[in-house]
Amino acid sequence: MARTSLAGYQRQYGSGGKSATPSVGLQCVQFDFDPTQASASVSKTLPAGCIPLFAQVIVGGATGGASPTVDIGISGTTDGFADEAAANAYSGLLTTGSLMGTALTADTVIQAGVGASAATGGTVTVGIYYIMVDDGNS
Repeated sequence: MARTSLAGYQRQYGSGGKSATPSVGLQCVQFDFDPTQASASVSKTLPAGCIPLFAQVIVGGATGGASPTVDIGISGTTDGFADEAAANAYSGLLTTGSLMGTALTADTVIQAGVGASAATGGTVTVGIYYIMVDDGNS
């Protein structure tokens, strides 16, 4: 399947045509990581001006351990997107991180790693969902 990447973000008028206020589309950065490792960069970056809304464990592939957990955040705030998220199961929307709902002022590298209850193996897939700051003008 072909892909298209944009330098910018998309907005949509919907069925109201240009008389409606354009809405900003929901975006997602998805990544895999080793849930046994200490918090480290996952080599994915959220763009400046984005507002993180929620994170989600898409594939809880952690194995072993007693209810293994992971932390997802950034350098200095390693649990800013998710603190002690279940690493061995699909999660609901994780919205309580300290970075949620706040516009990022610079491109921000995501970090993820083992939580308080360590897994012994596997791979976890996470999505961080965001919108871009937008004034709604045409």
